[in-house]
Parts: sequence; C-alpha cells; structure tokens
Amino acid sequence: SEGLPGRATFDASAVSLYRRDGFDSRRLSLDGNLQIPYVDDLGNIFALTANLGVDFYNLNGFAAAGKADGDTSDNRIESRLWPVLALDWRFPFVRREGTVRQVVEPVVQLIFAPYGGNPKEIPNEDSRSLEFDDTNLFSLNRFPGNDRVESGPRANIGLKASAHGISGGHSSITVGQVFRVRDDDTFAPRTGLDDHRSDYVMALTVAPSRFLDLNHRLRLDRNKFSLRRNEIYISIGPEFLKLDTTYLALEREQTVDEL
Repeated sequence: SEGLPGRATFDASAVSLYRRDGFDSRRLSLDGNLQIPYVDDLGNIFALTANLGVDFYNLNGFAAAGKADGDTSDNRIESRLWPVLALDWRFPFVRREGTVRQVVEPVVQLIFAPYGGNPKEIPNEDSRSLEFDDTNLFSLNRFPGNDRVESGPRANIGLKASAHGISGGHSSITVGQVFRVRDDDTFAPRTGLDDHRSDYVMALTVAPSRFLDLNHRLRLDRNKFSLRRNEIYISIGPEFLKLDTTYLALEREQTVDEL
C-alpha cells in the first residue's frame, strides 16, 4: 500500500465442499479494502473505508425451486459483486486524574451499501450462526462467513469509556446500537438486528490487576430493555494457575440461526 493515502488490504479465500448426499459447492472470494484516516485540528478522528467484495460460486445439484438437492441437472455458476462505503467519526475526550487516565469516546459509523446481495441461488454454508455484541458493533458485515452480506444503508452508534491506571489496571465500558433505513429480514428475529433499530449491546471490562479479569456482556431488548443475552466471564489467579468461569443466560433456548 506504499504511495496510497491510506492503508490497502487484499484478501482471497476458496472453499470446496463435496457431499455423498446433497449438493456440492465451490466458492472463490476476493476482497479489497482501502482505509483513509484523517485527524483535524480539533481532535476529530475520521476514517473513510471503501470495500469491494467479489464472490464466485460453482454449484452442482443445488436445489432450485421445485427440485430437491442432488438433481445434477441444476449445475450452474453464480456470482456477486458487493461494494461498501463507510465513514467513521470519533472524538476522544481525555483527562488525567492522579495516576489514572480517563477516556470517553463517542463513535458514529455511517455505512452505505446496496440492498439485496443474498439471493436464494447462493447457498448459506458458513453464515448460519450469528451473535450480535460489542465485538461486531462497528463491523461492515456482521455475518461470520462469506455466503451472506449485510445490506442497506445504516448507522452504527456507540459510546466507549475507559480508565487506565499507572500500575496496569484498567476498566472499560461500551454501549451501542444499530439504526437502519428499513428492516432487514436477512437476520433472524431473535438476533436483535432485523428491525430498523437494533437491540442495545453493552460490554464491561474490569481488570484491577493482572490476577483478576472480569468481562460482562449484555444485549437488551430495544423496546422493553429486558435481558436477551447475559454473559459473564471471570478469570482469577496468576498465569501458571488461573481459574476461569463463564456464566451465560439467554432469553430462551435459541436455534443455531439465532445465536
């Protein structure tokens, strides 16, 4: 990426799946990304991201309308071209009190992408399991794989706050939500992402020393503020003898598509 105004990356991946029963599929995915950062005199931090993804599928026996998997007469090639443009804005407020450095940072991410992109002619092999939380709040595509893309214009909005001590202890909290121009039925209803306004996601980390680490993640219903997902992870002890425990509570037993 030398000579470019920002940072450029290129990724390529290929998958080939063969089955005794059912259809076979082969996929080639190419993804190019260019990110251009900018910081103004007031401390506003901007980042413009342009991403272009191309997918090619060779399908043998994939079920068409009115047919069952394994019908070898339905052998074809499918393709998808997917452009995404995103603008990020951050404005960190930093203060120091004694030996503690405090940072409060509002974050707004505007994403522009076309609608569609997930035709029934493309099978979903790698994007069935989706968990919406703070780790993908500001992702261009929240689906974990390549077979499904997140479509339509949207805004990811959040607030981050953290405190860092001179001895190495730290704590942080993140709160955020996603806003869409219109509903997206690509997501299962229980993911909290199908509506024009998503559920709230929150994350809290407290690590006063290297012997104690607590992480708490929440997802709250966008209307009732009721708990839909509650996850607590605690790690205690030195490196050679750590005790880890995890607690997970879901609104109800969820299917694989809804996790």
